[in-house]
Amino acid sequence: MKVKVITITGESNYGNSLQNYAVIQTLNRLGCEAQTVKTEYEPNFTKLCKKNLKIYTKVALKIKNYHWFKRQMRFKKFSNRYLCKTEKVYSETAPTAVDDCDAIIFGSDQIWNFTLGERMKNGISFYTGGFDFNGLKIAYSASVGADYIPDDCRDIMSKNLSSFAAISVREQQARDIVGSVTDVPVDVTVDPTLMLDKSQWLKIAQKPKYVHNGEHFVFTYFLGTQSDSVKDYISTVGKKYNLRVISLQSEWTEQSDIFNVDIYSTSPDEFLWLVANCDIVFTDSFHGSVFSIINEKPFRFFDRNTDFVGNMSSRLDTLFDKFQIGSWCRGNTEENIDDVFYKDYSNVPQTLLNERAHALSYLKNALGI
Repeated sequence: MKVKVITITGESNYGNSLQNYAVIQTLNRLGCEAQTVKTEYEPNFTKLCKKNLKIYTKVALKIKNYHWFKRQMRFKKFSNRYLCKTEKVYSETAPTAVDDCDAIIFGSDQIWNFTLGERMKNGISFYTGGFDFNGLKIAYSASVGADYIPDDCRDIMSKNLSSFAAISVREQQARDIVGSVTDVPVDVTVDPTLMLDKSQWLKIAQKPKYVHNGEHFVFTYFLGTQSDSVKDYISTVGKKYNLRVISLQSEWTEQSDIFNVDIYSTSPDEFLWLVANCDIVFTDSFHGSVFSIINEKPFRFFDRNTDFVGNMSSRLDTLFDKFQIGSWCRGNTEENIDDVFYKDYSNVPQTLLNERAHALSYLKNALGI
């Protein structure tokens, strides 16, 4: 069975790339031949690179936005190796990239978060299946990512989702939000990254060159702005336990604010290694939390401090409640430093088995296999 995957592509975001990989792997395990659809909504990085190739190779350190190019190149390499993208590029005027398959999977990631900006709103027809297709349209762990659907998107979603054979989202709140615009039953399935176990992720993990052999370190991954109190708290942990602090910044970081270009351009497979081999994780990221759980690492999640996007707390509420870890993993700068390495994953293994079984059952039923 040929299956195409529609998700957000072209981003230099770790959760985005790794959930895409997980969806492809999960579908392949079910005997499908899965590919990710290239879209007109992602940056034409190949064209940009060709245009700037001579400048990039000769005076790399002087090029404007060098940090962005380097990070994009690392992500592009990962994408070419693991994400199985279509040769054809989808556009509203040339939708042939989705013609030669039996089913389309919409998800995971925040494909229905239309509060993220004009790019997402411009692509609403694509991300909600508003095009002719003779096969199955299936949403798998799609995320709204916010606590509402904008009013100017509701009618479009309602019309387009009516053609779906099955819909699942990854948050409890999203079930109610999506259910308010469609009569198609809405299920809740776990984030696809949780469908693979630690050993499966470690097969593709790569050690970054900037980490020394045997080095112990704190790993931080914040997409929003860290408050001074959070920075001081993490620094204190590092100093007390003689741990290097490796801080991975978001793709939106301004060049003047980047601490270290090599760390900033960390690839997705290196991200996996960092989480698996650190002593503790501090993060405001959903997938920073997910991979901490997969690796059973001590971690602390701090609420995101940003005006860039709306409230995303429902994603973490569902995640932490599901695995019964919310009582200890939520960050608090008043927590005693001696207690910060505490963790309790006793409820996670069985919950993961149940959630994986439920998601596989959903996909099998939706695909008719």
